[in-house]
Amino acid sequence: MKPIYIAPFLLALCLLASCSSGDDEPKVIVPQDATLTLSVAPGSVLTKSSASGTKTDEVQPGETQQGEARINNICAALFKEDGSLLTSSYVDYSSEAGGGKTPDTIRISAKSDTEYTYVLLVNVGNKTFSTLEELKEGTFALKDIKVDNQPMCSRFRNNVVLKPGANYIGPKEVFTNASEAEFINKESIKVYRTASRIDFEQIGVTWSDENATDLQKANARFRLKRVYATQVKSHTYLTDRNTSDNSVELKDETDGFTYLDGKLLNSGSYLDALNLFDSADKTESFIISNESSTDIADINDGNPWRCYVTENTESGLTLPTTLILKGDILPATGNDEPILKDRYFFVRLKDMKDTQGRELPGIIRNYVIRISATISGKGSGDEEYRENASAIVTVTPDDWSVEETQHEGVN
Repeated sequence: MKPIYIAPFLLALCLLASCSSGDDEPKVIVPQDATLTLSVAPGSVLTKSSASGTKTDEVQPGETQQGEARINNICAALFKEDGSLLTSSYVDYSSEAGGGKTPDTIRISAKSDTEYTYVLLVNVGNKTFSTLEELKEGTFALKDIKVDNQPMCSRFRNNVVLKPGANYIGPKEVFTNASEAEFINKESIKVYRTASRIDFEQIGVTWSDENATDLQKANARFRLKRVYATQVKSHTYLTDRNTSDNSVELKDETDGFTYLDGKLLNSGSYLDALNLFDSADKTESFIISNESSTDIADINDGNPWRCYVTENTESGLTLPTTLILKGDILPATGNDEPILKDRYFFVRLKDMKDTQGRELPGIIRNYVIRISATISGKGSGDEEYRENASAIVTVTPDDWSVEETQHEGVN
C-alpha cells in the first residue's frame, strides 16, 4: 500500500506546544533529561509508487486529483506506557487559520529510557482524547471527506525510547546538524488515507449472457439513466486498531454508524457524493450500442465518475459496497419504447485483487478502485441484488499515490 510520507513533523508535532510558552505549555515528565527534535512542514509529503517502491510500465497507479495531497491540519499525540496521554499538539495550516506557516523545528522534553507510543493524524481537526484507547474509538464522517481534505493517519509506533540528550527522527537532509548518534530513525513518518476512492472509468455493452440471445440478435442498445453507490459505511476510524494492521472498519454496533447511498434525494441515507450519474440532470441521453464501450472521461469533462468510500469487507448478499447501474434496453435504432425498461445491474466491490496480487475481501483503506463495466444480460427488474444481474466488471484496486517534493532541510 502506497504510504504518504510526512516529513518528520511526526511524533512530537504532537508536542508542538512544548516549544511555546504560557498557559498552553504541556506538562512533561521530570526529570527532563532528553529532547526530541522534529521538523514540521505541511508540504513535506512523499510516497513510493508501489508497496515495494517500484513501478512497472504495465501498472499505472491511481491518478491523484489536484488538492488530494493538501495538508490542512496535523494532530499528533504521545502516550505513556500505560496508555494515558502524555501530551498532544495541533497545528492548523488552513488559510482560515492564517495559513502560510513556514517549516520549523519542534523540540520536546521528556524522560529518557522510558517507553512511549505515538501516532500522527492529518486533516481530522483538533481532536480531544485522554488515552490511547479513547483515540482508537474516534471516527471521521464520510460526508466530510473532500478532494482537498483527505483524512490520514500513521500506525501506532510503540517502544519509542529517548536517549539522554538530543534525539532526532527524520531524514539527514532535514536535520543537517545532527550527529549520527543522535538519530533515532532517519525515515519520515508514513501516513495512510483512511478512505478509498472509486474511479468509474468505462462502461460498455456486449449481449453475451445466456438469457440475452434475443438482445444480441436484435442488436439492442442500452440507455444509462443512473449510477450510484450503495452500502457505503458512514464513518471510518481515525486510526488503526493496533501497530501492525492498517485496515480497520466500523461495525453495526458502533454509535452513529449507518449505511449511506446515492439513490434517493432527501432520504435519510442519501449522500450526494455517492450519486455518480443521473440522466435527469443531462440534456442528452447516454446510449451505448451493442459491441461498444464509452470512456467516462469523454462525457464527464475529462474525468471518470468518482466518489470516496470507507472501508467495507462485510460478506453476505447485501452488505458489500455496491455500485448500481440503472437503464433501459432499447431497439437497435430509433426512439421506440424500450424492449425492457428500468433494468438494474450490480457492481459488487468484494473479492478483488490489487495490481500487486494482494487479495482484497472488499474495500480497504488507501486504494483507488478503478472500474470498467460491461452490460451483458437483461439485469434485474428491481434493486434487490441477484447474481445473474451483475455487470461483467474489471476492477483494478491500486495503491493511491501522492507525489510532492519535500521541503529543504531545517534544524
